Amino acid sequence: MSITQHPSLLPVYLLGNCHTQIYLGLQHADDIRTARKSLFLHAVEESYPSLLHVGECIIKINNRIDPCLVKIPLVPIKKGIVNDDWLRVNTPSVLPMSYKQNHSTHPRNLPSAKYRMPNQGKTSKNPVNPIPPLMKLLIDIHENPLSGITQRYRRLKLNPKYGNRYKNLLISQGCIQPRKIITNKGWIVLFDLTQKGRLTLRDLGYETRFISEGVEHNFWKIKIAEYYEKRGLKTWIEKTINGRPDIIIQNGQKRAAIEIETGKSNAIANIEKALKAGFDEVISIATSKKVEEKIKKELGKNNITNPKVKITRTMLFDLD
Repeated sequence: MSITQHPSLLPVYLLGNCHTQIYLGLQHADDIRTARKSLFLHAVEESYPSLLHVGECIIKINNRIDPCLVKIPLVPIKKGIVNDDWLRVNTPSVLPMSYKQNHSTHPRNLPSAKYRMPNQGKTSKNPVNPIPPLMKLLIDIHENPLSGITQRYRRLKLNPKYGNRYKNLLISQGCIQPRKIITNKGWIVLFDLTQKGRLTLRDLGYETRFISEGVEHNFWKIKIAEYYEKRGLKTWIEKTINGRPDIIIQNGQKRAAIEIETGKSNAIANIEKALKAGFDEVISIATSKKVEEKIKKELGKNNITNPKVKITRTMLFDLD
């Protein structure tokens, strides 16, 4: 595969052996002439590559499709959604060789059969085989979603060296997605179960269901609730009282609604809903400075200046 903005700079032997050619809009005369020769366009068609608009291209597939115009639909992708973790889980087959070399699909020095998923390879003739360590780690992530890696390995009696290999294998097989959570005292890595991870657990006899809430949101919801409980306030998590905010805290006769915002939900709608429900105070807690600034900007756009509304972020909470 060759990608370039100037096809005229590619050697003839490379263009002459391309099975599939895709040309976006070209402006330089040398590039346009090279495209015409490579696509076998007529002289009167030479200007076609310079007339292409955004989202249009000319494609030629050797012995299958003559040069033709193709329109590429716009697929809106929210910035930041497709990150390294997403690519690691959803496109393991096209990861660069450098990544594969550093993250072996089958950890070294250990029998590879132990790491296969229940539906991969031949099944054992012995129906009472013990659960392999890889699956024990997946089960532990399901049963203890808020445990840190060190706690998890200690509970499973796993050497960190092998535990990290099991963890990387679960990530590469698309069973879990890592989430790095930063607090005011450091950071912790938790894991979201993917659909494949849930299905694997079902095959092992565990009941799982799809939960739209991510592990990061769940982590902060519980930690913030504990923070207020330790300060003597009555606390409810996702209880239907004047609506259903993430957390409700009560100090005397005053009640406040708390919404944890990771940037994936409509923070303004959550605030307006809580205000409409009649809470004395609405606290929107962002999990990052970026999300906090976004909420403040959206409040300004929507002319929400209610003094009951407070915006803060998780880093400002002194967690135990």
